[in-house]
Amino acid sequence: MNTLVINIPAQACAPTPQSLLTRSCVYTRLGKQSALELQGTATLGELSTSIKFAKQVILLLAAVDVTLLRMNIPPLSASKLRAALPNLVEERVLADPYDCLISCSIQPGGMQTVAVTQRAWVELLLQTLRGLGAQRIIILPSQTSLPLLEGQISGALQDMGSTLNLRLSEHEGIGLLIDPAAGLMDTLHTLIPAAPVTLFLDEEMQRKHGADLAADIGVTIKALNGTHFQMPDISLDLAAGVASAHQNSWDWRPWRWPLVLGAALLLTQTVALNLDWWHLSRESLDLRTSMKQIYLSAYPNETVILDPLLQMQQKIAASRHNAGLSAADDFDSLLAEFGAAWSATQPPTSITAIEYHEHKLMVSLKDKVNIDGLQNTLAQRGLALEVAQDNERSWTLRSRK
Repeated sequence: MNTLVINIPAQACAPTPQSLLTRSCVYTRLGKQSALELQGTATLGELSTSIKFAKQVILLLAAVDVTLLRMNIPPLSASKLRAALPNLVEERVLADPYDCLISCSIQPGGMQTVAVTQRAWVELLLQTLRGLGAQRIIILPSQTSLPLLEGQISGALQDMGSTLNLRLSEHEGIGLLIDPAAGLMDTLHTLIPAAPVTLFLDEEMQRKHGADLAADIGVTIKALNGTHFQMPDISLDLAAGVASAHQNSWDWRPWRWPLVLGAALLLTQTVALNLDWWHLSRESLDLRTSMKQIYLSAYPNETVILDPLLQMQQKIAASRHNAGLSAADDFDSLLAEFGAAWSATQPPTSITAIEYHEHKLMVSLKDKVNIDGLQNTLAQRGLALEVAQDNERSWTLRSRK
């Protein structure tokens, strides 16, 4: 993932989406830690693949399309500042401020840089870049991307020499449409009569006017190829005011493969879980059918079979009772085993009551006794002893068999 910086032509040179796509732009592609990966000149149509896969696209608006103002801005919250900016700049711009996009820098002190541009132009750029697949778009004034040279003014000629961008100081810059054939040097000397100028020209402009411009003592000529770009103040992002309508809330592309793998894993686990449930369901059905067949083989006259295992246990218990044999959870069996275990482990202690309910023996004691040895002895005889939580002298005995 990388950052693509594109120097957009002036609105007067490319007023329609089609002309914008076919107009040459100077661009750079930055990698990690803003390292330069690629630079050159191409149309937006030719850059569509790079735009689609860029982490963010930074558009540098021609200086002629952006007005920079230095103003004393009162300390306000972001929402209040956004509402106050049109009124603050109203007297310093010719257009209706409510038809403009206004952004303000965030710097210490009251003096701030304010950028103003036409809302319709920014919306056209956002719509065009969104159509090319851009995910995150930042729009900044190009004059603040020119190098800040000590004691010099930096400028750039673009759009076949018809647009001049000038950076006058750290926070000031202007742009204007010119006719190179009508005297570029006269225009420069009129705007900046004293300070030396470093002027960035593309290859064609260097061939046509480079020699004449270089002959001037105060002008230094350098190549306009994007390597001179300096990252402007991101707080001046002019796209922030309309970003909600044009930006994706979340860039899902880096998560495509993890999401696909996660969905495949979830589908696999779901299929495996359902197959396992189906096998267990078949085993349960086969086991229940087998138990029912065994029960019917033993009791062929039985017509209603709801729970073969429980009904078989009841039949066996009834048969033992009819044969004179006691079950392990009968009163006499429980009492005999308890009495034998009690005599072997406990000193004489008063038992106040013994009751029998639901195949369990309830014993109430007069005094509290140690039950560790008694529990082990009862466990060996197939009985389980439970002590009531609210009364340690109340016991419940049941058969483990």
